[in-house]
Amino acid sequence: MASPLEFDSPEAECLEWVKRGEWDWRSAHLLFEAEAPVPETACYHAQQAVEKILKAFLISRGAAAPRTHNLVALLDTAVELDSSTADLKEACSLLTPYAVDLRYPGDIGVVERGEAEHALSMMDRAWSRLAALLPPESRVLAESLL
Repeated sequence: MASPLEFDSPEAECLEWVKRGEWDWRSAHLLFEAEAPVPETACYHAQQAVEKILKAFLISRGAAAPRTHNLVALLDTAVELDSSTADLKEACSLLTPYAVDLRYPGDIGVVERGEAEHALSMMDRAWSRLAALLPPESRVLAESLL
């Protein structure tokens, strides 16, 4: 296994979170738009993309990126740093269950196309809002997806 990354600055760590979030953002869209769509996995990646850009935002503001998949908890910290992020509560509440519940039978059933479409819309909304608040290099990469 590769060694953990070490970062020279918060900006470098922020950029790494955005790069990893980009993988999830792209995966969510590819899985949803595929000839044989996989909406459940698209929703999982939608949650992961927002988790990673939220963590990038926290780091860019000097806060820690806690090891949690709970987007609402991450957003609570983000709101303390920038109250304008409070409007992402609906997106974070909707996407949080897809982090874990989809991975276990019985927790969430089949995700219908409309539900997945809404989840990706919420992901795009959160991604766009948070991208605009990132340092320049991270912002340029994040906004290039929109």
